[in-house]
Amino acid sequence: MTERTNNPISERRFRIGAECIYWLGVPFVVGLMIGWFRVGFVDAEVKLAVLAFWIGFVLFSWCSGGLFTWLAKILLKPWSPSLWFLCLFGVLVIGLVNVWPMNQLLIFGRSFLPQEAVPLGPMHPELTGRFLMIYLSAVVPGALLWTGINLLYDRVLGIPRFRYADSPALPSGVMTESTTPVPVVQKAEPAILRRLRDANRGKLLALQAQEHYVMVYTDRGDELITYSFGNALQDLEPNAGLRVHRSWWVAADAVERMERIADKWQLLLKSGQTVPVSRSYVNAAKKVFD
Repeated sequence: MTERTNNPISERRFRIGAECIYWLGVPFVVGLMIGWFRVGFVDAEVKLAVLAFWIGFVLFSWCSGGLFTWLAKILLKPWSPSLWFLCLFGVLVIGLVNVWPMNQLLIFGRSFLPQEAVPLGPMHPELTGRFLMIYLSAVVPGALLWTGINLLYDRVLGIPRFRYADSPALPSGVMTESTTPVPVVQKAEPAILRRLRDANRGKLLALQAQEHYVMVYTDRGDELITYSFGNALQDLEPNAGLRVHRSWWVAADAVERMERIADKWQLLLKSGQTVPVSRSYVNAAKKVFD
């Protein structure tokens, strides 16, 4: 994971720039490269039209990849597969429904551009090996690029892509609504503490999700960092603790007691702070803190 400044304004600008590159920059560059290769086969007066067509074609395909991967995430949620599988399944399998609109774009391009500029002919869906080979040869390169970019953003830049909030791939000790909470034994300093300023690197008390940020509470101070809550939870494997709410995780030895106020439960930390306990975590929290 790349290390970046903890300044919220700088991080927000970074994320905005990264999203612009993700949705516009990458397809623009790829479309420009394809179009630039094709303009060598056409007359000068249609070169700009060829570039514009291929940029638009790739941009449409790229945005379609986002839609189909999102649909794959919904359809495959019971199994919570890895990101690379979601990307490939979405583009290659669910993406079959995209054959018709892509055909229309190709027909449109060939209606006003030379055939040399748009050599790909319309694909006619049929249950034959020939169609499968044509389809895969046309789609696989883009699917691999799509998968690689998503893995880069999610794994390297720390910007979540189609991540399951309750992914079963989370380490033991990281609790989700679908798992049985079992505290783990503290072994070493949690990796997330290395993202804090030296002055705040103390004993970890709690984490709170705040949109694209995570508030880290320690016995030496609090600090807001730009980090996804899911990634933050994955950093906690060595630390004994429990997730007690969709937006909260607490260290087991930071809790003074568990109490009920009206019809709501909460944890009172030794620091004096209170943490809400959602209904789905109440029974698990009682076993640990009550």
